[in-house]
Amino acid sequence: GIFTNMSGAISSKLRPGALVVIDDHMNFMGSNPLVGTTANDPDQMFPDMGEAYSSRLRQLMDQAAGVIGESISHGI
Repeated sequence: GIFTNMSGAISSKLRPGALVVIDDHMNFMGSNPLVGTTANDPDQMFPDMGEAYSSRLRQLMDQAAGVIGESISHGI
C-alpha cells in the first residue's frame, strides 16, 4: 500500500514533502509480536517477512518518480 507520514526525519538531506520509499522497519516494541501460541502450524505462527515491503512495488515507485522528474530516497 501507499501511505503518508507526517513525522520528522533523522536525515537532514530530506526536505519537507520529500518522497521516500520505505524498505524496512525497526521494531521498538521491546518484544516480538510473533511470540505465543497463536497457531498449531509453525509456518502460520512465524510468517515470512522477507518481502514485508514488496520489491516490485518499491521498483515501481522509483520508476514513477523518474517519470514525473522527482527525486526519491529509500529509508527505514
